[in-house]
Amino acid sequence: MQLAEMCKSLSGTKRADALDLLARSVRSKGAESAGSFVDVSSRLSLTRQEFERFADVADSSRRTAPALSTIGSGRRTHSWTGFVATGVRLVAIVLPAPALVITAISEFRRSDWEWLKHVPLAAMPLEGAIAIVALIATINVFTVQLSTQRLPGSVSRVAGQPWQLAGAYAAALSLLFATVYTPSPTPKTWACLQAILLLMSVGWMAGAMTRIFHRTDPAEACKSYVDRYIRAWIRASTKFGATQWRGARLWKDIESLPFTGTGTRHMMGHDVMQIHAPTRGMLMPSRRRARKILSNDIFADGGYIQFGSSFGLLVSAGDTTAYVRPPASRRLPVALANDLRRWLKPAEAGAIEDVSTQAVTLASLALTSAGGGDIRLGEAIAEQASRIVADHILRARSERARLRRKYNQDDDARFDATRADLYPLSPVLRDILSLIVSATKNADEGVGKAADVLFNRCLAASGPEEQTPMMFVSILAGADIRQYKVERLTTWLRRAGVTALSLGQRDAFGLVVGKLREMAREPAFELLSVRSLAALGAACVRLDPQQFGTAWSSISDWASTTTDSVEPVRLAMQVGAAGLESGSFAVAFSCAESIVDQGSLPVLQKLTDLDHVFGEATAAQLMDADLGHVPTDALERFRDYAAML
Repeated sequence: MQLAEMCKSLSGTKRADALDLLARSVRSKGAESAGSFVDVSSRLSLTRQEFERFADVADSSRRTAPALSTIGSGRRTHSWTGFVATGVRLVAIVLPAPALVITAISEFRRSDWEWLKHVPLAAMPLEGAIAIVALIATINVFTVQLSTQRLPGSVSRVAGQPWQLAGAYAAALSLLFATVYTPSPTPKTWACLQAILLLMSVGWMAGAMTRIFHRTDPAEACKSYVDRYIRAWIRASTKFGATQWRGARLWKDIESLPFTGTGTRHMMGHDVMQIHAPTRGMLMPSRRRARKILSNDIFADGGYIQFGSSFGLLVSAGDTTAYVRPPASRRLPVALANDLRRWLKPAEAGAIEDVSTQAVTLASLALTSAGGGDIRLGEAIAEQASRIVADHILRARSERARLRRKYNQDDDARFDATRADLYPLSPVLRDILSLIVSATKNADEGVGKAADVLFNRCLAASGPEEQTPMMFVSILAGADIRQYKVERLTTWLRRAGVTALSLGQRDAFGLVVGKLREMAREPAFELLSVRSLAALGAACVRLDPQQFGTAWSSISDWASTTTDSVEPVRLAMQVGAAGLESGSFAVAFSCAESIVDQGSLPVLQKLTDLDHVFGEATAAQLMDADLGHVPTDALERFRDYAAML
């Protein structure tokens, strides 16, 4: 405070140096910097230029740059211990019954105990053993049919086949064998063995029935289904991650060649050869064969090859994978044409397509259940569908990271520097996002809640390489926004924008802001769209201050065209208060300056008086605008700061 008093008597460069020193001391206060900034500013008689200079130097972004959120690779995968546990469980259930029969056959002569002569045991007839096996099979078929009424066939089959049923089958078949085969002479222990096998069959059957009827709940059935096959889907995701890596690396090497290119532009000419995909699959050419084919002298003489789609992407049968144009003075050799067709033949992609199919199947079931009125069931099934997507994303990323570490030890650092923009998109993530966008048209609140579970999980599991926010905005670009509920669509875009900021995806953030600005032109979407822009502006000051101008310019453009005199002040107030709380004092100054220049300071004072400040704080929190631990204090502090200008 002594330095602040001293500044009042200084002038020229000495005053500027003292103000800079004060600003640096303010930004070193950490969590208390907002209060110190306003307190020090109130003690100084500053001009508008000095206010701007003081706010800029005190800005906490000069002290430390925000660390971008790089969502971990999350090796949440089922390791070999899962296979061991499954094997032990299966052996413990299936093995006891036949092992008991084998032991009895090998030891029956020495097991004729005297006390068994006093125990009346009835021999099991052959018809009884057959009836036990038939009963178990009937229960199995009946329960599968029962669960099929509300579940997809693949899910219902798993729901009707618990591990206990395998034990019942093993014990019943062992009983049937012990009935058909009887040693001679027949020991007394043989009837005891049959009784034990009968009890085991009935016991396992009772346990299986209990488990099956428990699984008739669709949510529990879907969980059992995902638990049964998640390891196979993770293995497919691991291979897909390696395919993404190889495809991106191969294209990085090929794109630098002067006679290659990519795009959907059709090449014209009677001598241009088109290469079509004979089957559906993944376009993943061999790196080794690429060296042989592309080193052909026909390309050195002026030949050109244009690829119809990027490597690592799924193509359908009949899609054009490449155009080949020979030099003007030559014809394309037949042998080279055949080599190109074999080289560009799509690889089998059934495993990764199965992951996408199962995720979409469960997601569709979740949305249908929620649309039918059972919202909690829809959300529970959506959780299982999101497990498939999240594990797929995390496992593919882990595999890419492993390969990246392996090859970066040699000569691939240049490729690693741009890896976030190179990897082919995931068909699983694309299909789920497309389903969310298409299924929520004119949908009720129940469907929206189930879709929220899927959408939020996709964002949470995604990293910089998946480009989920950009993919979502691109899919949404072709949709009619008037068919969607305002609150749902603006919330999704706001969350996508925050995720883009956290992952450092500035292009994706620009697309989100542009989409919200476009939606603000629709009267029904205007209010929530601009408030979402303000929330993204508040998020910028914490996550990426350099992107604040992107959101603020859109807010300013809207404010210059609206006739509402209160809403622009409200937005500037929220963003400015967030800037003060996060230490981004330059942002707070810009927001306060815009309010003062428009002559809207009385409106700001009214919004932050005792009768309105709590409502404004609540409205900001509903839009996910972070105003610190005490939002009302943040708004009042910003009002006091704006009054100084």
